[in-house]
Amino acid sequence: MVRLVRGTPVVRGVATAIAAILGLCGLVPLLAYPLLRLDASSYSTAIGDAAKECAGDPIPARGGCWSAAPARVTVSGVDADSGAAFAVVEVGGQPSVREDFVSPPPPDVAVNATLTARYWHDSIAELLLPPAAKGADPLVLPTRDNPVYRAASFPTASAVLFAVGLAGLLFWGRPLLADVRDWRNRRRAQAEAYAAIADSTRAATLNRGLARYGITLRNADLGDDVELTGRRSVPPPPQPQAAPPAQPAHPAQQQDGGGPGWSIRPY
Repeated sequence: MVRLVRGTPVVRGVATAIAAILGLCGLVPLLAYPLLRLDASSYSTAIGDAAKECAGDPIPARGGCWSAAPARVTVSGVDADSGAAFAVVEVGGQPSVREDFVSPPPPDVAVNATLTARYWHDSIAELLLPPAAKGADPLVLPTRDNPVYRAASFPTASAVLFAVGLAGLLFWGRPLLADVRDWRNRRRAQAEAYAAIADSTRAATLNRGLARYGITLRNADLGDDVELTGRRSVPPPPQPQAAPPAQPAHPAQQQDGGGPGWSIRPY
């Protein structure tokens, strides 16, 4: 059986931060995906409709309408890494841009070929190849900047990344919250203990005891201070007591100069 170790509070803090970053990186594309779907829906109903073409064909196009401009192919080819066909097009007054096609274009899309670029916002959503015969419809070549193409794929990798980050937050974040709560409780208990000690030092009985050693505690306006008075209370000297009355000498001691049991003979 494998036991999962959550580590020390420091390890839990680092792991929680990493999990939060992973979850955030996965959450942003997931939140943006519904917006892509809405943009693709607006694009599908507007593109090609003459009534929804922007007046004056501005570049970038205004929201909700599309613009058209003539374009010329300067470079065409196939990307060696992705295998996608691409073309570098030049629109008058705009810098040259590379556009990758969703599907391989016909051979007519070559260098110096003339196309019509349809803009959606600031990107070329599709390129139109002029019809080969009179009266025929132009060939529409969607690019990978097309909103429909962008919204076609659900961000599965982002969903997995968000799930991993959320699991990490549940696994390490909850114990970390408990650590923070315990730390705050310890800080509160310590503050209460210090406050109790400060109150005890203000007690009058303690001041009376410390006064014997020349120390006085006082509560100033900005905090607690200790004042050393330099005066030590000295107890008063003992009062002289009367001497006890002298015991009278024994009669034999008075006559012979000795006490009982003594035998003194003069020479």
